[in-house]
This record gives sequence, C-alpha cells and structure tokens, in this order.
Amino acid sequence: MLRRRSVRILAYVTAGLVTLVGGVILAAILFVQGERLAGIVNGVLPEMKGKIAFKAIGWKPRLLVDLVADRPTPMVVEGLLITDPEGTTVLDVPRLEVSVRLGPLLSGGGP
Repeated sequence: MLRRRSVRILAYVTAGLVTLVGGVILAAILFVQGERLAGIVNGVLPEMKGKIAFKAIGWKPRLLVDLVADRPTPMVVEGLLITDPEGTTVLDVPRLEVSVRLGPLLSGGGP
C-alpha cells in the first residue's frame, strides 16, 4: 500500500515537472524571439567604442537540443547595424543567416 502510494506521488511529481519544463520551453519559443530577443542581446553587449545593434533575432526550437549537444544552431539576425566611434555606419545588413554555438557564449568564453 505504501509503495503504491509512493509510486503514484512520484508519477504526479514527474508529470508536474515535465509540464513545467514544457511550459517554459513553449514560452521561450513564443516570447523570446524577434525584437524582444534583440532587445535582450543589445542590453547585455559590453561597452565598446563603436556600436552594434540588432532589430530582431530569430531562432528555431532545435536551439535547445543544439545547446545540450554543443552544436551550432541556425539563427536569423535582422537589422544588424555596426557603427564606429564617430557614428559612421561600418556595416548595415538587412538580413543575416548564421549558425552559432551558444554554449561558449553563455558561459562567457566567446565564440
């Protein structure tokens, strides 16, 4: 009887955790895209003499698998603008498709 109850509780806890993780992943897929993600990235870029700005950044749900497997994941950057310290445009790219390994970037190691 006690064993059966323990198994049932474990099943409910596991189902709850799977649902929570699934909800977080779904929220990330739906809400951390485009201009919102670009705003986050623009906000965490370090101080530099020139300026790098993004209008939108898009990624696919496979990013999560690629992050765990330490593989490059495809992303689309829109509105990439790089300016020098005087404000002169050095690079203006309307759309750029890239593959990025996120593990080193998230751990602070760079590309």
